[in-house]
Parts: sequence; C-alpha cells; structure tokens
Amino acid sequence: MPVVLRPYQEAAVDRVVASIDNCPILVGPTGSGKTVMLVAAAPRISPRILWLAHRRELIKQAASAFEAQGHECGIILAGEPRDESALIQVGSIQTVTARGVPPGPDLLVLDECHHASSKSYRDVIASFRRRIGGTATPFRLDGKGLGSAGFGDIVIAAYTDELCEEGVLHAPRVFVGKRTPNLTGIKKTAGDYNLGQLASAMTQNVALLGDIIENWKRHAEGKRTVAFSVDI
Repeated sequence: MPVVLRPYQEAAVDRVVASIDNCPILVGPTGSGKTVMLVAAAPRISPRILWLAHRRELIKQAASAFEAQGHECGIILAGEPRDESALIQVGSIQTVTARGVPPGPDLLVLDECHHASSKSYRDVIASFRRRIGGTATPFRLDGKGLGSAGFGDIVIAAYTDELCEEGVLHAPRVFVGKRTPNLTGIKKTAGDYNLGQLASAMTQNVALLGDIIENWKRHAEGKRTVAFSVDI
C-alpha cells in the first residue's frame, strides 16, 4: 500500500524537487520520516537513482521504502546478490567505494550526509551533477557546513517542537542529575571529544553517574527502555 505523506512531508518533498539544481539537503529530526520523504522525492527527479548509506539497517530500510512504493531495487552490499538491471540501486558507501560507482544512475541520494566530508564520499559525490542529502544534523563535527561536500540548499522539513505539538513525536520528559562532568584535559578530534577519554571521565565518577538502576526503577520500571553510554 502506498505511503500517504503528511502535509509537512508533502511540502518538504516539493521543495526538495524544486531545489535539485542546488543539490539540497533535507533536514528533519529523528522520527520525521526523512527516508519516506526522500523516497517520494527522488523518483520525481530521475528514475535512475543511486541511494547510499553507511549502515546495513539504513540500506534495508530504504530498499523496503522504495519497494512499498512499487519500485524495484538492486542492492549493492557485501554478501547480497547483485541485481544490476534495476534502475534504482541502494547500497553502502563502503561497497560502492570498493566496487566503483555503477554506470546507470544519474541522481545520488546520500542518507546521513553529514558524513560526506570523508574522501570516500567525496569521490562518489563528484560523479553526480544532481544529488540530494538527508540528515538530522546538517553540519560536520568540526563545525563546518556541508557546502564543501557538494551540497547547497537546506530544506527543513519540520522542527522537533512542531512535530511534538502535532503528535507526530512524543514530547519528552527530561530528568537530570545535579553534577556535571569535569572535561578538563580531554582532547578533541574533528571538533568532538576523544571517545575513550570521555568514556573514562564519565564512568570513573560514581557520583556523576548516580545509581542508574535505582533511578530507572523510580522513573521507568516495567517500561521499554533504551540505555546509552558515551562509547556504547
């Protein structure tokens, strides 16, 4: 069954299509449906598409979204059978870098395009005159924009507070401790803290972490839970 776009998604798709000569980046918060919007926009620009991402889950998600709209996809991914006859090719940047850019597509769609500053991405991007990026964070870790990576216009699909008000996203309740970490002396790489040093600073400070289990019991016991740490 074809996906019915929400009004903000329809408007964003129209703006992406209209901006294709300026290689737009579609920006939206996590949960806004960037994959759905990009899948709707790309075939309006060209039937011959190369869609790239850096993680297997994102590649499978994009292929499923295209197939839900009635488009056949070839998968360019290590361990997957190759179908070079499909007009739409969905694959990993790592595999395309190793095998070479397929000759058919003339539109590049780059998911999570904030990674595009690396050489492997730039070499692929240079092969396409028309390209679209998608991300929730349209900047690099060094604080620079993505213009040098070959992208131009920014198309903001929606803001987090708007989607919370509309009920698309769930408005969060936030609890924080009273202590802050001491980050003195922790090195930065490409604008972000060194992962190993930051993890050590966090995990060695018992007072900073607090009693994680006790707090989870107090606020979320019995509820579906995802736990994050600095390096996991």
